[in-house]
Amino acid sequence: MKDPYKKRGGNSVNFDFTTDESYAEVMFFQQFEDALLGIIERHDGPPCACYSQSGAITILIEEHGLSNEDAHYAITRLLETDLGPSAPCFLDTSIVER
Repeated sequence: MKDPYKKRGGNSVNFDFTTDESYAEVMFFQQFEDALLGIIERHDGPPCACYSQSGAITILIEEHGLSNEDAHYAITRLLETDLGPSAPCFLDTSIVER
């Protein structure tokens, strides 16, 4: 999923958080780079990457050839897997999109 607002700003946004020390602990999913929304800052834990759930599902379908059902299952499995306190999260905007 490409950013529809990319052309509005004169400068493109750099999502290379690996050079920022405060994000050194953040775990990223490279295959979902286009679905990355930003970083969640928490007062009681380390920051974590936040991805669009619908964007990640679209990537799994269009780029990896999964069926819609399999893509939803894959995201569900990622959500159920304990990857530690810096694990990425997914923002479900389906309630807003209705």
